[in-house]
Amino acid sequence: MEREPVFDTDEIVYLDYLTELEGELTEQKEELIQRKQARFENLSVEMSRIAEQFAEGKILKSRYDYEMFRLDAFHKRQAGFQRILKQYDYIKSLQNKGMIHIMTPAKNGIFMAWRKP
Repeated sequence: MEREPVFDTDEIVYLDYLTELEGELTEQKEELIQRKQARFENLSVEMSRIAEQFAEGKILKSRYDYEMFRLDAFHKRQAGFQRILKQYDYIKSLQNKGMIHIMTPAKNGIFMAWRKP
């Protein structure tokens, strides 16, 4: 009997971000990482705001459900993003020390760094 494949959501999200960031680390990619990080950090505030709007009758239940579903779906991507962020922070620390020149996330899930020539 064939076994059903098991999908690890965190791994899928991690690989998704890895694909999105593949190639040389540019200012645009760094800004994307920073925007995503800020959004994750602000997620509980967004959820509280939506709950408050619903409690005050400013939005309908259908809008509340939609917004909470959307925010919860984004929240489920946090663990995969944290893996990327941890690698990014490590590589940036090496880059700031002048130990490397550029970094690129490779398709195999490993950040590649080259030393300055």
